Amino acid sequence: MKSPEMQKIILWGISEKNKSIKELTDEREKFGEYIFNETDNFFGSSEVDYRATIAIFASAIYYMALHIKTNGSTMCGIDMSTSEGTERIFAAMERILKQTYRYAGVTI
Repeated sequence: MKSPEMQKIILWGISEKNKSIKELTDEREKFGEYIFNETDNFFGSSEVDYRATIAIFASAIYYMALHIKTNGSTMCGIDMSTSEGTERIFAAMERILKQTYRYAGVTI
């Protein structure tokens, strides 16, 4: 959220084709696949599509980071430029993830 460089990379990656960004994305996906292979063991027999859930979280984080840079720091009345605002967002994300785990019957 606070890294202008990362915001530029995200924006660059979703707004135009670029070989370097594609390679970075492919590396991120390879690393993610390693992690998802592990989480598949927990969620494989449940109704939870954990990969889709995390894709939604990643998209939300990307959007919020770009929104802050482009349109200002407030979203849904929460000032994302403050530590209180970011703590509220991350606490909500944590609650949603915990609910996801409980729904799948996975103990955390």
